This record gives sequence, structure tokens and C-alpha cells, in this order.
Amino acid sequence: MQVELFADQVVEMMDIYRDTIDLKVPMKDEFKVHFMQRRRDILTNFSHNGKAWSLLLQCMKPSEDPAEFDALTMQVKEFRDWADAELKKLDAR
Repeated sequence: MQVELFADQVVEMMDIYRDTIDLKVPMKDEFKVHFMQRRRDILTNFSHNGKAWSLLLQCMKPSEDPAEFDALTMQVKEFRDWADAELKKLDAR
């Protein structure tokens, strides 16, 4: 089976997730309250997503441009590490 992976869309999704939970995206106040109240749950889900994406990427082999694939793998790891670090900050409070 061959599939085509659109790495730029994955990276864009991670950026939007991060910017939204960090309240860097313009939004209504009620959404801000939602994201603040549920920050731990959302970050936990982001961490789980990052782990799942990493597992999926480990099952793949690039047919071309391994450097681009490696870069995506690193960006997914950085996203997961960011979510885990943010959870640790919440735990420290």
C-alpha cells in the first residue's frame, strides 16, 4: 500500500493546536474560558495525539526525500514534548 503524506498540513495542524491552546488565535471570550478551564485535558489529548502520530510515522518509510520525513518526525516529537512540558507546568502549580 502506498499513501501520500502531506507533511505541511500536519505541521499546520500542530501549529494551530498550539496557538489555540496558548490563546494566540483571535477568538470569543467564551472560547478562551473553555480552553483555560480544559487546558489539562486538551494538552493530555495533544500528548496522546503526538505519541500516536509518532507510532504511525515509525511504521512508514519515505519513498523520497528522507530529510523531509525526518524533519516531520522531529516536529511531531517537539509537539509532543511541548504538550508534556506544559502538563508538567500545570502539575507544578
